Amino acid sequence: MVSDLDLIAVFSGINTALLGYRSMVGSDFALAVIATGTEAITYGNLCTGVLLFALISFSILYTLNA
Repeated sequence: MVSDLDLIAVFSGINTALLGYRSMVGSDFALAVIATGTEAITYGNLCTGVLLFALISFSILYTLNA
């Protein structure tokens, strides 16, 4: 359980650094990673689900930032 919380903090920190809206974007992405993580746990692919979500959200933020 502790490693799941660390992954959420890392990915939300990366996403907030891209746009600079720390409080608004950070909470949104933390909740989205939690939702992705809980769905992935049922299928046994937590790491894959979290990394896939991070890649997709990074791509969206990179596109919006450009």
